[in-house]
Amino acid sequence: MILTNFQPSDTEGLRNLCAEHCKQYGFKSRQKSRYEIGLKNFLSWFNPEPGQSWQELWDLRFESSDDWQKFSSPLSFENRSCLYKILQLLVAYRLVRPSYRWLLDNRLGDMHQVLLNTTDRQGGEQLYRAAQELGIHTSAMKSAWQFIARIMAHTSKDIHNITTADLSELREITSGKNYVVLGHFVAARLLFHLGIVKDPMLTPSYFKRSHPTIEQVVDKYHIRNQTVRRAFILYLKERAAAMDFTSVRSIAHRLAKLFWRDIEDHHPEVVGLDIPTPVIEAWKQRVRLLPDGRERREHEIVFLSVRSFYLDVLHWAQTNPEVWGPYATKCPIRESDLASHPKSVLQQKARTHARIRMMQPLLSRFLSHLLTRRDYTKQLLEAALACPENSSFKLDKIPYERLKAKTIPHPRTTTNTVIVRRKDQPNSPKIFCRIEEDKAFWAWAITEVLRLTGLRGEELAELTHLSIREHKTPEGQQVLLLQVAPSKQDRERVLPICPELAHALARIVERARGNAPTIPCIPRYDPFERKVGPPLPHLFQGGQKRFKGVYCREFFRSLILKASSELGLHDKDGNPINFQLHDFRRLFATEAVNSGLPIHIAAKLLGHTDLNTTRGYVAVYEEEVIRHYQNHLSTRRTFRPTHEYREPTESEWTEFAKHFRRRKLALGNCYRPYGTDCPHEHACIRCPMLRMDPTQRPRLIQIEDDTYRLLKEARRKGWEGEVNGLKATLVHIQGKKAQCEARVVNGKHR
Repeated sequence: MILTNFQPSDTEGLRNLCAEHCKQYGFKSRQKSRYEIGLKNFLSWFNPEPGQSWQELWDLRFESSDDWQKFSSPLSFENRSCLYKILQLLVAYRLVRPSYRWLLDNRLGDMHQVLLNTTDRQGGEQLYRAAQELGIHTSAMKSAWQFIARIMAHTSKDIHNITTADLSELREITSGKNYVVLGHFVAARLLFHLGIVKDPMLTPSYFKRSHPTIEQVVDKYHIRNQTVRRAFILYLKERAAAMDFTSVRSIAHRLAKLFWRDIEDHHPEVVGLDIPTPVIEAWKQRVRLLPDGRERREHEIVFLSVRSFYLDVLHWAQTNPEVWGPYATKCPIRESDLASHPKSVLQQKARTHARIRMMQPLLSRFLSHLLTRRDYTKQLLEAALACPENSSFKLDKIPYERLKAKTIPHPRTTTNTVIVRRKDQPNSPKIFCRIEEDKAFWAWAITEVLRLTGLRGEELAELTHLSIREHKTPEGQQVLLLQVAPSKQDRERVLPICPELAHALARIVERARGNAPTIPCIPRYDPFERKVGPPLPHLFQGGQKRFKGVYCREFFRSLILKASSELGLHDKDGNPINFQLHDFRRLFATEAVNSGLPIHIAAKLLGHTDLNTTRGYVAVYEEEVIRHYQNHLSTRRTFRPTHEYREPTESEWTEFAKHFRRRKLALGNCYRPYGTDCPHEHACIRCPMLRMDPTQRPRLIQIEDDTYRLLKEARRKGWEGEVNGLKATLVHIQGKKAQCEARVVNGKHR
């Protein structure tokens, strides 16, 4: 046992401490010499008075004055690092308790390792095992060690005595003081995993913005009229009980920002909710446009929110006049203002159905791409792990080079950085294999679960291991069920698990569990309610460094968007097609109903309370209408003259083929109807029937240059009619150039 009960004035005691420490840990001569140099420099500056304790002397010489900085700054890097060895001993053997400020300003190298080895080796081993179970990355683990070591150094506690207050104290001290303290979330997760910290709030979401009050939501828009402000606050509090925070914030934005602040800015003479007709009509015109001048597509929603506010207040004033009577007045939004709303809803529904019909045949390609990418990134990671650093390997005939990682691998850490680069492309970006493999897996897993269940993005994030249940039918058959927690409609529902979904869930459980015996229980931050939930074994948890907690909907969206852009799907106009999270919900409903599932059963699976909502999701073709129309065509043909269905003669076929040969032009193809002459007298540049060939763009540019030359000559000679004609030709040339660009996608002609 090393004695540490000596006073600062006892220099021999400090020398004995250094010698015993070096002997205990078997340091060699070079390491011993560093301690000797550091002790010599320390004793030359350290001048204690008799009777002073170590802590008193530390506070006086290190904390309360600049003596330490004046002494250590002129030293060389080698001498300063040797001096830090002595300070590590003072801290590790609990002779002093530095403040957090001093520990943050002075990084003592591997102090965390020395502190754990001397004071709590068993606790350090438990932290290592927890890190292996959770798959903590090496760089993230090092930051966690340093964070925990600062707490142990300042509080003189062992690892098992650290509390939530200790973690929060260090975090609060560093907040807003230009300190960058890493490792807080990893340390909290490790301690929570070991059962040392019981508070589930210690996650990254703990430091997100808390749930604001209704007053704070309204005051964000700086309403000057206090009567209107109180009316909005009362109204939103009344409505908040039946909706989530995001919906309340949206209504507040429409009422306070788009409605009342706009009126206050343009009509400051208005003093109450009883708005004059000219003022409200002017506001209706303004709200139809966005600040950049484009049309606001959801202006009917703003009208509906304002109308609901006025009508609700009028209705509540009849039952509770003391509260709502002062704010009740006539509604400025007429029913005629909302006449276009049903049409807009139908147009939006038609656009959505057209999108789903377009994406339905592309789903198989998207799934194939995700599966291929998942398998390839896994093979790349395995090949890179089998290859030493600064060496080369091949995968599918593509040469790769594994680069040396900056992070030094720790022998007791299982997850280290793996970086490769393609050798045949010297300027190609680095590939972080673990990160890419992790993202590829989760992109595949997210898509599989969404398309096979029709879940919302929020419901996907809320899935836990407890959601997978076994059910025994009356016939004795075991059936797997997926229990979906209440979300949008507060309706819990249960979905049968098909074999494909069971395979995907098994892979997800394996990934979320990692090396731990069970899936770690961690809390989840709800961005809609701005609350942190209880710790649960969430399925979609992890991250490339395993300290990000439960994945959020934005992470899901980014993975799907990246996979869509990699696949490079385009519509007929050349616009990119990107899958969205809600698209899989609509595709699920469409495929289920098209396969014969009754629509009321589909509504149960989707969690809808109204069948009309489900009908809006299902982008099906009306089979009965198609069948009746086909029967009509068959019946109509029986009444047509038989000579209309005769075989064409040889001359008719020749004429037909000659027509298409005549449509071939220098700039492209003419798409005029069969059997018609050119209506534009072969003025192809101005003709809308001309479909440009992208390879003929240089010829088009040459025609444009000649046209500019003729236009210049016509202006010089005063040929006004010719000038107007050439200007019209240039406008059409620009249109043809745009047509060429639209037909070129990713450098390929369409």
